Amino acid sequence: MRLREIQKTLSEINLELESTQKVAANPPQFQLSNVIKVNYSIGLLEKIGLFKTQINDLKTTSFYNSPNDVIIVTNQEHSKILGLLHTIQQSVALLLTALQQAVGSSQLAGDTTVSIKFDKIEGFDDSESLIAQVKKVIQIPLSEFREGGEIKIINFDSGSFWIDIMLPASSCVTLVGSIAWAGAVIYKKWLEAYAFRQYVKGLEIQAEHLQVLADAAKKKIDLDIEAEARSIQNEFLTPGDNEQLNRLKLSIKESSKLIQKGVEIKPALTAPEKISNLFPKYKPLELLESKIKKIEN
Repeated sequence: MRLREIQKTLSEINLELESTQKVAANPPQFQLSNVIKVNYSIGLLEKIGLFKTQINDLKTTSFYNSPNDVIIVTNQEHSKILGLLHTIQQSVALLLTALQQAVGSSQLAGDTTVSIKFDKIEGFDDSESLIAQVKKVIQIPLSEFREGGEIKIINFDSGSFWIDIMLPASSCVTLVGSIAWAGAVIYKKWLEAYAFRQYVKGLEIQAEHLQVLADAAKKKIDLDIEAEARSIQNEFLTPGDNEQLNRLKLSIKESSKLIQKGVEIKPALTAPEKISNLFPKYKPLELLESKIKKIEN
């Protein structure tokens, strides 16, 4: 997980329980409120693998994963729960301070920023090749986009390897999201075609017939790429411009190739939902559908 994701998660942590002693209880008992929200925060911390020792200790209490927002606990359990939560809260505050110093406390503009995830970079040559492909996906179509403007790399981050890129306007992010979506759709079709070829190879079919099937599959994908490119062109750019259409087709092809290499084009962590929904969910990819079909339906 990238450092900015950890920072964002930690900023959302709330471990404040309301504690009230039951006056008439003997032995002493305490009422704890806000249990569900605190348990949710504990779940977030557990998901990113932090404070395992303290969380494992919490799991031995009646508080952990309780379905009730208000619970009654003994004096001994009360002291244990509050002590553990206090330790975790202090640790969260310290770690959050360290992360703010490491990656900065300023928030990226979610509607004008895209994040590029590189799964693995072997060396300078590999990074240069991948960056060149990303440039084809983003800069080529935006160079003639009506919004114009400068594209800037504004952040690097760890957790795999991430680059945050600021675009001229939110409409540019929409265009990049559409290209990334189309690239994911085409990559899915390549996977389906490859699986079909592997299946057909297991059948007793002559080599020339296999080649005919392979050529037909490639032609179908080429037609799909053109359909995706034309759809994006009609929505964002200049319908009928064949040179522009070819450049869009190249961007979509490069986007699909990047996915094969573990590169994902994503919205910024702070992107509003209407922006983040424009980008594909790379897992599970088999559920992804072309936006063209959604429009036609």
